[in-house]
Amino acid sequence: MQLHLKREDLYLIYIFLGISFSILLNAVFNSNGFISPDSSNYLSLAQNILNGDGYIIPSDRAQPFAIWPVGYSSMIAGVSFITGASVYYASKIVNVLFIAGIFICLRMYYKKETYLVALVFTWASYLVISFYTWTETFFIFALVFFCSGLYKCFSKNKPQFKDYLLLFCSLFLLIFSRYIGAFGIGLVGLFALYSFIKKLYLRASLLLVLTTIPIIILAYVLYTNFIITGYPTGMPRIPAPESHLELFISLISAFFYELSVLVYSGKSEVYLLFIGQLLVFFWCKHKMGLKKSTLTQKDTGFEKTLFIVGCTYLFFVILMRWLSHFDPFSYRLIGPGTCLLYIAGIGYGIKKEIFKTNWVRKYLITISIISLVMNGGYLLVKRYKNGITYNEMISNLNTETKHIPKGASVLFNNIHLNYLRLDLNMYRPYFKPYFSEQETWENLLKRIKKNENTLYINTNTDEIYIPERFHQSILNLYSNLPKNSGYIPYHYETR
Repeated sequence: MQLHLKREDLYLIYIFLGISFSILLNAVFNSNGFISPDSSNYLSLAQNILNGDGYIIPSDRAQPFAIWPVGYSSMIAGVSFITGASVYYASKIVNVLFIAGIFICLRMYYKKETYLVALVFTWASYLVISFYTWTETFFIFALVFFCSGLYKCFSKNKPQFKDYLLLFCSLFLLIFSRYIGAFGIGLVGLFALYSFIKKLYLRASLLLVLTTIPIIILAYVLYTNFIITGYPTGMPRIPAPESHLELFISLISAFFYELSVLVYSGKSEVYLLFIGQLLVFFWCKHKMGLKKSTLTQKDTGFEKTLFIVGCTYLFFVILMRWLSHFDPFSYRLIGPGTCLLYIAGIGYGIKKEIFKTNWVRKYLITISIISLVMNGGYLLVKRYKNGITYNEMISNLNTETKHIPKGASVLFNNIHLNYLRLDLNMYRPYFKPYFSEQETWENLLKRIKKNENTLYINTNTDEIYIPERFHQSILNLYSNLPKNSGYIPYHYETR
C-alpha cells in the first residue's frame, strides 16, 4: 500500500524537517548549546531522575526542585532513558517532538493549509526558543492543546468524553510546564460559570470537576514547596526594581521585536528589517490588491479561542512581571502569547481565504524561509567560525575540572557543571535584583556546606563584573585572585 501525500502535506513535512535540523545542528555546533542557567537546572534534575535520586537539586544541599515545575525535566529524563542519549541531546529531541505535536494538533483544524500556520515556528523568536533547553516550547505545545480542548468543549452542543479528557490533560500539561499555566484553570472556571448562567448544568459540573483535581494537585505542590523551602515556588519573589516607565519601554520594545519576525534581538537592524517588511507588504498590497473572500460564513471559533487564551496569558505574565522581578520582557516571556496570536491571525486569514491571494501567500512563505535560513543557518555559521562544537567545549570543561574531588564545593561554577558533575556542591552569592539583599562573603561561607576545608573558585567567570550585582566583599575576594586561572582551591577555616 503506497502512501500518497498531498503537496501541501509535503510542505508541512519540509517545514518540520527544516526546524528539526536547525535545532539539532545548533545543538551540535553551538559551543554553548543554547544552555542558560535555567536550562542547566532542568538538565540537572533530569540527570538526577535518571540516577534514581528523585526530584531534588543535587548541587543545592538536596533541596527540592521547586522554582520550576518538574514536567519538562521528567520528559527529558524519559527520552534520555529510551534513546540512550545524554540529557543534553535528549532535551533537543524533546523540543523536536513538541514541535511535531503542535503541527499534528494544528493539522486537525487547517488540513492541507496547515503549512501556512506552521510557518510561524520558523520566525526568529519561536525558532530560537526551540533551540534553547527551555520550558517555553513545551508550554506552547500545552497552550495549543489547551485551546483545542477548550474549543471542542464549547463548540459542540454535547461534547464527548474525549473532548473533556483532552481539556483535562491539557490543564496538567500547563501547570507541569510553567506555574503561570495555572491561568488555564481560571479560564476553564470562567467558562464553567458561563455554562451555569446558560443553564448548561451538566457541562458546567464536568468543567468544575476538571478544574478541581488540578487545583488540588497544584495546591499540594506549592504547599510542599513552602513547607520545605519557605516559599511556594522555591525562592523569594521580590518587587520589580524598575520604574513604571522603564517597564513600559521594555514591554513596548519586546512587542516590537515580536512584530519584526526576522530577528529576536539587536538594535538598529530590528528597526530596519521591520520597516523593510512593512514597505514590501504595503507595496505588494498597493500594486496587486487582495482577493475578496467568496465565503459568506466559516467557523472561526478555534481562532477566537487562540486569541482569548493568548491575550489572557499576556495579561497575567505582564502583570506578574510588573509586580515582581524575574526575567525581563523579551521573546522568552511574551513569546508563548504572541505565538498564539500569530497562529490565530494566520488561521483567520485561511478561513477568510486571504491566502488565496497569491502574493500574500508568497510573502508569508518568503519571510519565513529568510528567517529559517538566517536564524537557523547563517547565524550558526557566523557563530561557529573559528569556534568549537558543544562536545569540544564539554571535553575542555571536563579536563579543566577533573582535579576537583567528589563532594567539593564550587563557587561561580560554569553552568554546564550543574548537570555534568552532580557530585559537586554549586554556589553563588545571593545577588540583586533577584534577592533583596546582596550576600556578604562571610554569610556565604556560613551557607556553604562544610564537608571539607577546600572551596574551589572559578576565576574564569565574567559574571563577577556585572555592575552592582554582588556585595563588595565578594568583589574584594576576586580582586585578590589570579584571573583566568581555572578552578583554584581556596582554603578557609570551618566554623
